[in-house]
Amino acid sequence: MDEFAREVVPFCREVFSTQSVLVLRFHRAATPEPLFRWVMENRLEVLFDRDYTQFDYMLDPFYKLALETENWVACPLREIAPDRFETSEYYSKYFGPMGLVDDMGFVARLDDDTSVNFSIGRHSGKRRFRASEITRFRALSTVLVPSLLSVLITPTKRDADTPISLEHRF
Repeated sequence: MDEFAREVVPFCREVFSTQSVLVLRFHRAATPEPLFRWVMENRLEVLFDRDYTQFDYMLDPFYKLALETENWVACPLREIAPDRFETSEYYSKYFGPMGLVDDMGFVARLDDDTSVNFSIGRHSGKRRFRASEITRFRALSTVLVPSLLSVLITPTKRDADTPISLEHRF
């Protein structure tokens, strides 16, 4: 995971001008497990650690999407956020205080009870993601998803005649 983060964070900063990169493992019956997080401001790490993993994640549209997704999906938060998101409890307790202006990410199923969420964000002083950036993120997700899954899924012993799965090729 550390090697994945070392490669992905600078890439996302350069290509998408992000101020945060986050990877979480979501569980149906347990709190999320932060696998790595990079935030430009240290105070935001404290806010994340204190609030998000204790309760706020249950209000996160990406958490809801993670529970419903069969394979994987990449999208901006605005496509999955509820109506009047800016007036929601989640926004006032987490999104707003974090100074997030926009967020996009993907969720991918690991097994029946577990999914992973990769998310990039822009914070105060930055603009929202443009349609072209969302299109580019979706295209890049076709590589990022299998790459992240290959880090998280323990390879199983396989018969030499069985083709290698896409996740394990990366």
